[in-house]
Amino acid sequence: MYLSIFFVVLIGFIGSSQQDPICGENEHYTCSSTCVSTCQNFQFANCAPQCERGCYCKPNYIRSEDGGKCIPVRDCWKKFRN
Repeated sequence: MYLSIFFVVLIGFIGSSQQDPICGENEHYTCSSTCVSTCQNFQFANCAPQCERGCYCKPNYIRSEDGGKCIPVRDCWKKFRN
C-alpha cells in the first residue's frame, strides 16, 4: 500500500514539474522564434531561426525595450515623444 501511495505522489510530482512557467503580463508561453522586436528596434533583433520555448508577447504587443515588459504596439510612441 505504501508503495502505491509513493508512485501516485511521484507521478503527481513529475507531472507538476512539466507545467508551463508563469509569464508576465501580456505574455504567453509558447514555442517561437527568438526574433524579438522592441519599441527602439521594430526590426527583429537577436534573431535566430529555430523555435525556442519561452515567454513571448501576445499578439499586438511588443517589448518596451530589450528584456522589458510587453506593451501595446500603439503605446511605443509615448516612450519617445519627449
